[in-house]
Amino acid sequence: MRVFASEAHSKHAPIGELSGGVFVPPFECPERVELILARLRERGFDDITAPGPVDMDAIRAMCDQGYLAFLEFGWEQ
Repeated sequence: MRVFASEAHSKHAPIGELSGGVFVPPFECPERVELILARLRERGFDDITAPGPVDMDAIRAMCDQGYLAFLEFGWEQ
């Protein structure tokens, strides 16, 4: 089975997250990415590849344009 991973996964390094209304250390962190990839390799999943470019035409054909605009510009707005 192919596994897709990229350096971008390791750049996701939040300082914390909310859990039950309490700010706690994040579950998802760069160290977890490395642990997961190491375990996959131990189990024989050695076909680890960076993902290719996204086919936006296929996504536009399936998704509402307003929703896609929200995903692209919502944070800025």
